Parts: sequence; structure tokens; C-alpha cells
Amino acid sequence: MITSLYAALLACLFFRFTMMIIRKRKKLQISLGLGENNELLGVVSAYNNFTQYVPIFLILFFLADLSNIYHWLILHLLGLAFCLGRGLHFYAIKDKMNFKNRVLGMKLTIWPILILMALNIFSYLNNIIGFIE
Repeated sequence: MITSLYAALLACLFFRFTMMIIRKRKKLQISLGLGENNELLGVVSAYNNFTQYVPIFLILFFLADLSNIYHWLILHLLGLAFCLGRGLHFYAIKDKMNFKNRVLGMKLTIWPILILMALNIFSYLNNIIGFIE
């Protein structure tokens, strides 16, 4: 199942980002909240954004994967785009804002979700109406 690969890759990113926050908190000696230092704001915001998008992606990805009607290459392209998007977005806002990478990261996040949404609607309709035999 292709989903397990992308769940693991996203978990690796999650772990990497978690360790970055821990190091930043230790460096700034801020254990809770953001303190009065805006340096922590970017990394925490990027981390929170990551944790908000990943679950819906993985749910939609799993369901599309489970349907077995989509070519494996389509799923890999969506998974890779999403992982790249999440990484770009995180690194674009963690320190000094890079709007170009942030916008590209969001596009590579949103488009796979929208495509997976459409694929899952098609899968549902296919089960009801039977477009694909």
C-alpha cells in the first residue's frame, strides 16, 4: 500500500520539525508559548500548519489508494508533491520569510488535496454508478 510510504515520509518531516522546535525552544529558553521572541513564532506557525494539513491529506490519500482504480504513478506524484510542498512551506517561514517558496509550498500542498478530493468523489460515484468495470 502506497499510503504507508507517504505516512512514513511525513512522519520523518514531522520528527525533523519537532526536533527543530525543541532546539529553538532550548536555545531561546522558552518552554511554553512564544515568549517575547518572534524568532520562535515562525517555526511554531510552520509546525502548526504542517500538523493541520497532513491528516486530511493522509485520509484522502489512503482512500484513493484503497480504491485500487488509480495508477500507482498518479498516487506517487501526489504524495511527492505534497511532501515537497510541506517541506518548502516549513522552511520558507521557519526563519526569514521566503514568500516565493511559501507560495510554491502551499500550491504543492493544496493541489494534491484538491485532486485527491476529486479522485475520491469519482471513486464513490464509480462504486454507485460503475463507470469503470
